[in-house]
Amino acid sequence: ALLRAGLNEATDVAFLLGDRARALRMVDTLLRRQRLDTMTGFVRREYLALVTAYAFAGEPVSARRAMQEWDAKRASFRQSLDANVLESMAGLVDLASGRYREAALELRHSAAQGCVRCVRAAEGMAWEKAGDADSAITTYERYLDTPELLWEESDSFYLPTVYQHLATLYEARNDRERSVQHYRTFIALWSTADPELQPAVRAA
Repeated sequence: ALLRAGLNEATDVAFLLGDRARALRMVDTLLRRQRLDTMTGFVRREYLALVTAYAFAGEPVSARRAMQEWDAKRASFRQSLDANVLESMAGLVDLASGRYREAALELRHSAAQGCVRCVRAAEGMAWEKAGDADSAITTYERYLDTPELLWEESDSFYLPTVYQHLATLYEARNDRERSVQHYRTFIALWSTADPELQPAVRAA
């Protein structure tokens, strides 16, 4: 649990603060303390957290290596969601590799098979990076409209930035009403955010 929490924090640093170098240092420190390849039993969530951290830190090679390591390791404790998780990992690797359309399609298929809200926002980012604003908007709006049992895990990470991205996408379309609506929600969510995040609030 401590390893997973540390990996999630590294992802926050890479994604929210944009400090990829610091995020990678955090991951390296964590893995020196607790090597995943020495752990036995059910470690799917830890590997998914590792792949996610590497992907958002811009390290697709390391992310793919972690995905392949888990794929080999899971042979001794297969679970029903393995194929879904593997496709989610592959989508994140492609996102980090710049294969945005492939990433979006993999993440979309993964969402259809498992935790929808967990990967829907990442799918929206893939469409946005691919230059498909229509698909990005549709996917982000689906993220907001999709109920999920474990919503806090995805929302704590993605929710403010989904509103921020939707606001900018609607602004680019000159849809002022929707843009202002989403900017206001983003501002409300981050009104008491850490100081290093406040420039984004002021810009909104």
